Amino acid sequence: MAKEVQADFVELGVLGKAFTTAGTGLRTGLKDMREEGLIPANAFGNTPGAEGFNESYSDVLEKAGQAMEDLADTVERDSDNVYRVAFAYQKTDLDNKAKIDANTEKEKLDRLREEVGSVPYPSKPTIV
Repeated sequence: MAKEVQADFVELGVLGKAFTTAGTGLRTGLKDMREEGLIPANAFGNTPGAEGFNESYSDVLEKAGQAMEDLADTVERDSDNVYRVAFAYQKTDLDNKAKIDANTEKEKLDRLREEVGSVPYPSKPTIV
């Protein structure tokens, strides 16, 4: 028999928001890095290795930017998945509540029938 899995959909929603906030922070950091992290080519000087150093720096900056984009994409995707799970748990809870409420009403009617006997239901409501 499988074990029952329980989760608090409110807490999952809070977690989803934290992922969303993290993804936004990563994108903001990436934007700032791209704006402020650029070093002009002449800052490397005019020595024979300056051009190669500038190219290497540019390559590293580009690869770091791509890695940050990939991470932000993953975090945002995870956020969406956590929200989906939260809403699925909420829907399941509401569906189960409706079933319990319906069963409770049926049990009350069954008890009434046992106590009183057959309770006729008019086909058309009678207005008095």
